[in-house]
Amino acid sequence: MSWKDKIPASIKDAIFEDEPDAKKPDPVRPPLAQPQVHVPFQAEPAATPTYAIPVAGPADSESMSVFADRLKAKTDFDATPVGQQVNEHLVPLDGLPLTEMQKMSAVLKGGAKEGLTGEKIIATLQGLLGILNSEQEAFSKSVAAATASEVQTREKAIQDEVAHAKNLEDQISASRQKQTDLSAELIGAQTTIERRKAQFKAAYDARSAELQTTINHYQSILQGN
Repeated sequence: MSWKDKIPASIKDAIFEDEPDAKKPDPVRPPLAQPQVHVPFQAEPAATPTYAIPVAGPADSESMSVFADRLKAKTDFDATPVGQQVNEHLVPLDGLPLTEMQKMSAVLKGGAKEGLTGEKIIATLQGLLGILNSEQEAFSKSVAAATASEVQTREKAIQDEVAHAKNLEDQISASRQKQTDLSAELIGAQTTIERRKAQFKAAYDARSAELQTTINHYQSILQGN
């Protein structure tokens, strides 16, 4: 029994009814460039857009896994009705030596009665890309909100503290200048007092000597009498 005999009749007809020589599979319009989401066919990975965002350091694998799992769950092709239709017709072909184009042709023909088309597959994937972009926009908004509440408020608090420290420095500088001025006034007052004491003592000594001389003079005169 050949591998072809293992294929259900409906699938076999879908694969081989239009290719008698089994060499030229039905042409299928190539899919448009898609983001790297899981699809059951090994298509070339499409380039994903890059965003120039500042990175403080390498992200830890645990955090990346949380985001990756969340994004995958929201953009899982296999979880969509179209993806489930594709898998339903693809499972019987698993392990058979068929090309990707032959498998796709069989899937499309097997799902034709259910309305499955290549356009529907592409539209579904485009919809998943839209969801992925919406997630990116929502995350950017959350980052902006976190920046406003967690970063900018702290930047403002730091600026306030710097201004407060500058005000304290100005007050300390003014206090030191006041101390310097008071010290100068203290020295001036002490100098004036000491000078006046010296002047008074000199005047006192001079007048005391004069009076003593006068006393001595009168005593000498009075004693002569």
